[in-house]
Amino acid sequence: MVTPTDTTTQDFSLAAASTFTVSGVVTDAITGWPLYASIDIPGYPDGTVWTDPVTGAYNVTLPEGSTYAFSVNAWVQGYNSASRSVGPLTGDQTENFALSADTATCNAPGYKSTEFAENFDSATPPSLPDNWRRWMST
Repeated sequence: MVTPTDTTTQDFSLAAASTFTVSGVVTDAITGWPLYASIDIPGYPDGTVWTDPVTGAYNVTLPEGSTYAFSVNAWVQGYNSASRSVGPLTGDQTENFALSADTATCNAPGYKSTEFAENFDSATPPSLPDNWRRWMST
Protein backbone atom coordinates (compact mmCIF):
# COMPACT_ATOMS: atom_id res chain seq x y z
CA MET A 1 0.00 0.00 0.00
CA VAL A 2 1.27 3.47 -0.91
CA THR A 3 0.35 6.43 1.22
CA PRO A 4 0.55 10.10 0.20
CA THR A 5 3.75 10.74 2.17
CA ASP A 6 5.62 7.60 1.07
CA THR A 7 7.96 7.26 -1.90
CA THR A 8 7.75 4.10 -3.95
CA THR A 9 10.20 3.02 -6.61
CA GLN A 10 9.33 0.55 -9.34
CA ASP A 11 11.91 -0.58 -11.88
CA PHE A 12 10.76 -1.77 -15.26
CA SER A 13 12.15 -1.73 -18.77
CA LEU A 14 10.63 -0.50 -22.00
CA ALA A 15 11.36 -1.96 -25.39
CA ALA A 16 11.55 0.42 -28.34
CA ALA A 17 8.79 -0.06 -30.90
CA SER A 18 9.79 -1.40 -34.27
CA THR A 19 10.10 1.24 -36.97
CA PHE A 20 9.30 1.25 -40.65
CA THR A 21 10.25 3.52 -43.51
CA VAL A 22 7.68 5.52 -45.44
CA SER A 23 9.16 6.71 -48.72
CA GLY A 24 7.94 8.14 -51.98
CA VAL A 25 8.14 10.95 -54.49
CA VAL A 26 6.34 14.30 -54.72
CA THR A 27 5.60 15.34 -58.30
CA ASP A 28 3.59 17.76 -60.43
CA ALA A 29 0.26 16.01 -61.11
CA ILE A 30 0.23 16.90 -64.83
CA THR A 31 3.88 16.77 -65.91
CA GLY A 32 5.16 14.19 -63.44
CA TRP A 33 8.17 16.40 -62.77
CA PRO A 34 9.66 16.12 -59.29
CA LEU A 35 8.89 18.85 -56.75
CA TYR A 36 10.89 20.16 -53.83
CA ALA A 37 8.32 19.96 -51.05
CA SER A 38 7.86 19.95 -47.29
CA ILE A 39 6.09 17.11 -45.50
CA ASP A 40 4.70 17.88 -42.06
CA ILE A 41 3.79 14.98 -39.79
CA PRO A 42 2.27 16.03 -36.44
CA GLY A 43 4.14 14.37 -33.59
CA TYR A 44 7.24 13.58 -35.65
CA PRO A 45 10.09 14.70 -33.38
CA ASP A 46 12.57 15.68 -36.11
CA GLY A 47 10.31 18.38 -37.61
CA THR A 48 9.57 18.95 -41.27
CA VAL A 49 10.70 16.34 -43.78
CA TRP A 50 11.94 17.77 -47.13
CA THR A 51 12.04 16.03 -50.48
CA ASP A 52 15.22 15.91 -52.52
CA PRO A 53 15.11 19.10 -54.65
CA VAL A 54 16.25 17.23 -57.78
CA THR A 55 14.31 13.97 -57.57
CA GLY A 56 11.33 14.83 -55.33
CA ALA A 57 12.12 11.70 -53.26
CA TYR A 58 11.76 11.49 -49.49
CA ASN A 59 11.89 8.89 -46.74
CA VAL A 60 11.04 9.01 -43.06
CA THR A 61 11.32 6.37 -40.34
CA LEU A 62 8.29 6.09 -38.02
CA PRO A 63 7.20 3.73 -35.22
CA GLU A 64 4.95 0.82 -36.16
CA GLY A 65 1.27 0.56 -35.42
CA SER A 66 0.30 4.22 -35.64
CA THR A 67 -1.46 6.25 -38.30
CA TYR A 68 0.20 9.50 -39.33
CA ALA A 69 -1.25 12.60 -41.01
CA PHE A 70 1.02 13.69 -43.86
CA SER A 71 0.60 17.26 -45.12
CA VAL A 72 2.58 18.03 -48.30
CA ASN A 73 3.32 21.52 -49.67
CA ALA A 74 5.45 22.43 -52.68
CA TRP A 75 8.26 24.85 -51.90
CA VAL A 76 7.51 26.89 -55.01
CA GLN A 77 4.28 28.91 -55.02
CA GLY A 78 1.34 27.88 -57.18
CA TYR A 79 0.54 24.32 -56.13
CA ASN A 80 -2.31 22.99 -54.03
CA SER A 81 -1.28 21.13 -50.90
CA ALA A 82 -2.12 17.47 -50.31
CA SER A 83 -2.97 15.63 -47.10
CA ARG A 84 -3.33 11.93 -46.44
CA SER A 85 -3.46 9.51 -43.52
CA VAL A 86 -0.67 6.95 -43.66
CA GLY A 87 -0.90 3.78 -41.61
CA PRO A 88 -1.31 2.07 -39.34
CA LEU A 89 2.25 1.07 -40.20
CA THR A 90 2.89 -2.66 -40.29
CA GLY A 91 5.81 -2.57 -42.73
CA ASP A 92 7.75 -0.31 -45.05
CA GLN A 93 5.36 1.69 -47.21
CA THR A 94 5.45 3.81 -50.38
CA GLU A 95 3.37 6.99 -50.46
CA ASN A 96 3.67 9.15 -53.59
CA PHE A 97 2.04 12.57 -53.79
CA ALA A 98 1.07 14.34 -57.04
CA LEU A 99 0.35 18.03 -56.42
CA SER A 100 -1.94 19.89 -58.80
CA ALA A 101 -1.38 23.46 -59.92
CA ASP A 102 -3.61 26.03 -58.23
CA THR A 103 -5.79 27.11 -61.15
CA ALA A 104 -7.10 30.13 -59.21
CA THR A 105 -3.65 31.73 -59.11
CA CYS A 106 -2.00 30.00 -62.08
CA ASN A 107 1.48 30.90 -60.91
CA ALA A 108 3.06 27.45 -60.73
CA PRO A 109 6.08 27.24 -63.06
CA GLY A 110 5.02 26.30 -66.58
CA TYR A 111 1.34 27.15 -66.12
CA LYS A 112 -0.67 30.14 -67.29
CA SER A 113 -4.20 31.31 -66.91
CA THR A 114 -6.70 30.22 -69.52
CA GLU A 115 -9.13 32.94 -68.46
CA PHE A 116 -10.26 35.52 -71.01
CA ALA A 117 -7.82 38.37 -71.52
CA GLU A 118 -7.84 41.33 -73.90
CA ASN A 119 -4.67 43.18 -74.81
CA PHE A 120 -6.43 45.72 -77.12
CA ASP A 121 -3.83 45.18 -79.86
CA SER A 122 -6.59 45.58 -82.45
CA ALA A 123 -7.80 48.91 -81.03
CA THR A 124 -6.27 52.13 -82.31
CA PRO A 125 -5.63 54.44 -79.33
CA PRO A 126 -7.54 56.13 -77.87
CA SER A 127 -10.50 54.07 -79.15
CA LEU A 128 -11.76 50.89 -77.46
CA PRO A 129 -13.62 47.87 -78.82
CA ASP A 130 -17.43 48.16 -79.02
CA ASN A 131 -19.21 48.06 -75.65
CA TRP A 132 -16.01 48.87 -73.71
CA ARG A 133 -15.48 52.07 -71.81
CA ARG A 134 -12.49 53.63 -70.15
CA TRP A 135 -12.57 53.72 -66.38
CA MET A 136 -10.28 56.00 -64.42
CA SER A 137 -9.92 56.16 -60.68
CA THR A 138 -9.74 59.54 -58.97
